[in-house]
Amino acid sequence: MGGAVATAIYSAILSNRFSSELPKQMAGIISANNIPASSAASLIKAATLNTAAAYKAALNLPGVTAAAITQSQLAVKLSYVQAFRLVYLVAVAFGGIAIISAACTRSIPKEKKTMERAVRMENEVSTVLPEKV
Repeated sequence: MGGAVATAIYSAILSNRFSSELPKQMAGIISANNIPASSAASLIKAATLNTAAAYKAALNLPGVTAAAITQSQLAVKLSYVQAFRLVYLVAVAFGGIAIISAACTRSIPKEKKTMERAVRMENEVSTVLPEKV
């Protein structure tokens, strides 16, 4: 159950961080290559999809060159790096909380860890069995 919740949290963090980082990375590429505003949104969408077909379609846009596509692919990688960095930091925080929680739990005394206790619980015996000497 905890793994499913953690996976959902990590996936949400990854997608949100990537979505916020990619436009920042692409802004420099768009300005450096003098890509018009009419093509910029489509280039960012192609980078978000990050597929060969999307980039091929983006090459038909005015002002988009093969160099801009290559830089866009690098921007996607850098955006994922930033997104995974945050996911790893959150995972470390969760791990720290888990370690602290584990340190605060009490151990079951060894004398209570017997097969008799497991059998009694399994059979739901209501009578008390005599203790071993």
